[in-house]
Amino acid sequence: MELHHIGDSGYLNRGGAIHCAAENMLYNCKILQGKLFWKKGGEGRGSSQESMKKKVEVSSWDVAIIFTSQKYSMQHTEFTQMAAKIDSLKRWTVSTYKTTKQSICENLGRVERTVDKELEEQIEQLKILHKYYNQVLTMSKLFTSNFHQMNEAQKSLAESLYQLSLKEMSLKAECSSNCDSLRSVAHNGELLERALSFFLSSIKTLSEKTFEDTMETIHNYDQARLEYDVHRNEIVALQHSSASPEAIAGADFRCNQHRGKYEQLKADVKVKLRLLEENRWKVMRKQLLLLHNALTAYSSGTISPFTQSNAKALHSAMENLNLDETANEDLAFSFLEQ
Repeated sequence: MELHHIGDSGYLNRGGAIHCAAENMLYNCKILQGKLFWKKGGEGRGSSQESMKKKVEVSSWDVAIIFTSQKYSMQHTEFTQMAAKIDSLKRWTVSTYKTTKQSICENLGRVERTVDKELEEQIEQLKILHKYYNQVLTMSKLFTSNFHQMNEAQKSLAESLYQLSLKEMSLKAECSSNCDSLRSVAHNGELLERALSFFLSSIKTLSEKTFEDTMETIHNYDQARLEYDVHRNEIVALQHSSASPEAIAGADFRCNQHRGKYEQLKADVKVKLRLLEENRWKVMRKQLLLLHNALTAYSSGTISPFTQSNAKALHSAMENLNLDETANEDLAFSFLEQ
């Protein structure tokens, strides 16, 4: 808080005002949350003298002491917060240095790492699967975008042929026939676009949310394993040195803490891998079957004239999508949808 000099002497009345004799001014004061605030209220003589009959004399040095103590308190609080931040940064720096050193030594083969072969194999397979699912997602986006553009072009071509049929009466029958075919194909293309969008949404949820959630847990598990190995190797180093029993006991306590965290995350990874596998198969079988039905119906209709049976097949596939969406809204969120 800024320190204001109010003169050589002043008066603090019981109503909460400071009168500065040197400046002959009245300062209205308030104490809020241990802090003293004041402002000039006018001259101290005249009408203000009656309100200052009951007053206690204070010096400017006493007022300075009030503000200095408040300023010291604020500085002390800021210093405490700064010290806490520096201490946190120090711990993070030391931990990062140790884990980085451990990782480099593991890659160079200088130290042993804790390994669960079965779990490591499952994690590697999952990473490969995630890569392929991302490829499917990318190609699905590209195919859906290109198919939408093609379908819009078919609509535009159908409209152009219709406009031409109005001007070229000798070609009206041929233009109308092609116009109707293109409109029929474009209409069923819209239904296929809906199926593609539904499939794309499911793949996107699976790849960008479910897989990523499991991969984040795996990352935390790897970090916990690295920290556990750091403390485990520290105990070995202390045991081979002339360290005191207290230092070894403290290192052993910290090692057990990190081991518990490592074991807990290891169990979490196993659970998420199992749930991901079960739900992945269930969702993909359903989505691939519906997409196959929609593609088959659309392709059959574009090779030959689009028959009524083909149209019904495509409509049936889209109705299944709508029914599945409605049914899913009434159920609790699955692991993939969370």
